[in-house]
Amino acid sequence: MAPPPNTPSSKPSHLIATYTAPPPPPSTATTTSTTEPPEQHIFSHTLSSSLSGKQDQSTPAAKTAYLSELRGKVTTLQDEINAFLTAKMEEDKLRQGKNGGGGAVKEEKEEEENYGEELGDVDEE
Repeated sequence: MAPPPNTPSSKPSHLIATYTAPPPPPSTATTTSTTEPPEQHIFSHTLSSSLSGKQDQSTPAAKTAYLSELRGKVTTLQDEINAFLTAKMEEDKLRQGKNGGGGAVKEEKEEEENYGEELGDVDEE
């Protein structure tokens, strides 16, 4: 696996992910004439190892070290993104509750209480 051709081996590799928030629904959008740019959050990790531009010059040990570090950073990145999105969901739930959307919170609590249980018409005999 060779690095992209525009990535010299003398520079460290970067693992970057960008979250761009969707625009607010029309009902909650502000009525001002200016539109705000969408919210963005950038997740970034620098890899300490990199591969040379020529595949023949990379030793198997160097490739293994690079891929091992990349795998670890991807897992870390996934954890950070999951935590970030969970926090955003909680903010949205709170905002929705303040705007009179409390029914959804109640439904979710009921779903959590009944998680894993089969509901429906069960005849007790």
